[in-house]
Amino acid sequence: MVSAVMKHVYMIAKVENPVEGISNEYRFLVNTGASYMVLRSVEFSELKLKPIGTVKFTLADGKIMEAPIAPVKVYAMGREAMVFAARMESPMPLFGAFTLEALGLAVDTSTGEVKPSRPAALLL
Repeated sequence: MVSAVMKHVYMIAKVENPVEGISNEYRFLVNTGASYMVLRSVEFSELKLKPIGTVKFTLADGKIMEAPIAPVKVYAMGREAMVFAARMESPMPLFGAFTLEALGLAVDTSTGEVKPSRPAALLL
């Protein structure tokens, strides 16, 4: 039996509060099992993000959670997109599948690297 072990994938991205114009770079764990970008309370405070609503989701252990969300502009690998960030406590910020998709990025499972999944011109 052969099994492939995927290593953790990390990336640096700049996150901006589109209302206040405050931005900062963060190191993210790329988590394709997560839907949303996850920022902790400390990042929400640094960026002065104000939640506009909440979202319910199910964690890997089956637990249902509700978290506040705020719109953010994210910049990574020469691309930019507006996405929602969920405020949750976690060991580090998470880069979820919706954020990857909005930026036209994907994890290459053969290399464990984040790469473009389509040309930047098609990100409308």
